[in-house]
Amino acid sequence: MQSIHQGIIGCDRAKLRALKFNRFDIGNLFRGFAAIQGSAGSALDPRVTSKGCAYLPKHCADAFSNSDLGNLLSKRAIRTVLLAGVYANGCVKATARGAIRQGYRVVILEDCVASRSDRSSKRALDAMRADGALISPTLLI
Repeated sequence: MQSIHQGIIGCDRAKLRALKFNRFDIGNLFRGFAAIQGSAGSALDPRVTSKGCAYLPKHCADAFSNSDLGNLLSKRAIRTVLLAGVYANGCVKATARGAIRQGYRVVILEDCVASRSDRSSKRALDAMRADGALISPTLLI
């Protein structure tokens, strides 16, 4: 099985860049296979175009575990990342921590993350805020 995590992760001034991350994840068993490639939950939102975007596979929850991501952002002089995702207390939180460790300013789009429950999402957002991420609704970005 292959899972796919797709979201907007980089902000290059006024233009958002969509990047795709693909990984095998036994954890999908515990999420009810919510992000299996080819499932409705893994489809890229039609409002986000992926043409010309980088494809960066990841092999663990933190997207920054693939050094190509940091290299790409550095090459484009991007210092702020906007994060959105399906599993706030999993991949989103791990990627936020990875970005913070590498010196990026991290903004979590609070209305673009989810988890098993509202309570779980709130705990994840609180943890990311405590780690140094800015939590913001999309309308304020």
